[in-house]
Amino acid sequence: MTGVPSVQGPLGRTSPGEVKTLAPGKFLVASRALRDPNFAETVVLLTDYDQDGAAGLVVNVRTDVGLARVFEDLSLGANAARTAFAGGPVARTSALVLIRSRPGVTGVRSVVPGVDLVATRERLEQTMSAETEPDRFRVYLGRAGWGPGQLERETLGGAWHVVPAETDLVFDPQPDTLWRRLIRRAELLQA
Repeated sequence: MTGVPSVQGPLGRTSPGEVKTLAPGKFLVASRALRDPNFAETVVLLTDYDQDGAAGLVVNVRTDVGLARVFEDLSLGANAARTAFAGGPVARTSALVLIRSRPGVTGVRSVVPGVDLVATRERLEQTMSAETEPDRFRVYLGRAGWGPGQLERETLGGAWHVVPAETDLVFDPQPDTLWRRLIRRAELLQA
């Protein structure tokens, strides 16, 4: 953006343009300087963003909590041995599910092209009984949340890099290395 100076925050430099790109379907990549233990070295998929605040799911932190423990009342079949991801520090006892989009599926809300958030119990049950491939769906315990203006301030302060989300990265087979790959990409784009 011409004529708009960079903002120097306590964590580093970012541009006001990054704040303008905040929207559902974007990745928030934690800056190297972000030391909050809830978000250090995380990648957050923004699922909601409006004047009332923002919400998202940390997509790169696995837990050791099995899906059989999360969904005790569901028949999980082959999915019983899978584990959940840590979606964030808010509402850690609730579970949210992201699935790869399919044409004509109801009971979901699109987050990014190719990725839907399960929105109904019926869809959850269908997903758990029908989907067995690890790259088809993921379960997240808790979520990340920001009040009005909070995420904008954090982004201007240099806590987050905003990059477009990609379906294959949401369901990346190596989520433990996702932050390292995306932080390098974000820093190159910023340079």
